[in-house]
Amino acid sequence: MKPRVLCKFGIKSGVDYHRIARPIRHLEEKGLIEARYWHKGSENISETGMPKDDLEWATHFFFSRQPGVNVPVFAFFTLLKHFGVRVVVDQDDSFNLPEWHTSKKAYDDGYVDRMIDSTKLADEVWTTNETLAEELKAYNSNVHIIPNSIAHTDPQWKFPKSKGKKGLRFGYLGAQHHLRDLEWSGIDLSGFEGYSTGGKASAYEAYGDVLNAKYHIDSMSPHDYGKMYSVLDVSLVPLEPTPFAACKSNLKLLEAGFSKTAAICTNTPPYGEFADCVVYVEPGDDWNEVIRSMTKRDVKRRALALNKAVQVYSMDAINELRLDRLNGC
Repeated sequence: MKPRVLCKFGIKSGVDYHRIARPIRHLEEKGLIEARYWHKGSENISETGMPKDDLEWATHFFFSRQPGVNVPVFAFFTLLKHFGVRVVVDQDDSFNLPEWHTSKKAYDDGYVDRMIDSTKLADEVWTTNETLAEELKAYNSNVHIIPNSIAHTDPQWKFPKSKGKKGLRFGYLGAQHHLRDLEWSGIDLSGFEGYSTGGKASAYEAYGDVLNAKYHIDSMSPHDYGKMYSVLDVSLVPLEPTPFAACKSNLKLLEAGFSKTAAICTNTPPYGEFADCVVYVEPGDDWNEVIRSMTKRDVKRRALALNKAVQVYSMDAINELRLDRLNGC
C-alpha cells in the first residue's frame, strides 16, 4: 500500500516549499505516494485544523517546525495518534536563535516551545545536516537527515540567462534575516553590475542599501524565484561563521548550481563540500578583493563545475530517502 501523506504548509513560505510542498508533490507526481494538502485558505481546513475524513485517510502527517493549529501541541498529537497517524516533523533550523535575530522575540514568546514539543512527540524528525541532527537528538532519538534538493526540471530552474550590459554581474539573493551576514561581510558592489533582493519597499531588510547594489530584484514566490538567477553570473553567499549558521543547509549553493551560476561563499559549514567548484572567502579575508579577482573564464568554468556537482541533490535522488523513510516508519 502506498503511503497516504497529509501535509501542512504555507504557500508563501520558502522553507515549506523546499521541505514540504514540492518534495511531497514530486512523490505524488511520480505515483509513489498519495497526498492531501492543508494550507492557508484551503477549503478542507476546519476551525481546529483537523478534518476527520483526512485523519481517517492518512497514514502520515507531515509538517515543518510546529503544526500551527489552534490547539495545544500535545492535544494535537494525541488526536493524530488516536487515528493511528504517524507524525513526521521537519526541522530545518536551530532552536537557539542568536540575540540579533529578528525572530528571537517570537521564539522566546512561545514559538520555540511548540517546536520543541513537536520534536519530542514526533514519530520521526527529518532535518538537513549532521550538525543540526545532533542538536535535535537531545529531544528525539529518531532523527534522519534528508538534505535539501531542487526539482531541477521545473521551469524556474531552466530559465535562460539574460545578457549582461557590461561586465560580470554579482548579486545577493538571500531571504529574510541575513542583514547581519551582509554587514559582517563588508561587501560593496558599487562599481560593479550589482544586484540584490530586498530594498526600502521590500518586506525584507534593505539588503541593496547595505551592498550598494545598482539593481533591485523584486522578490518572487517559491515557485518562481529560480528565475532571479537568470540575471546573475555570480551568486554571493556570505555567512558569518557561528554555531547557529553551522546548522543551516547548503541550499544557496544548490540554487546557484542548478541555475548554472558561479558562487562565492564563506568557507564555513554548511558550504564546505564544493571546494573544486566555488570560490571560498576565509573568515576575515576581503570579499571585495575576491570579487574583483573574478574573470569571465573562471566564472564560466566554476558555474559548469558546480552544476555538475549538485546533481546528487536533485529531487529525484533525495526523494528516494524520503520514500524509504515513509515506507519504513
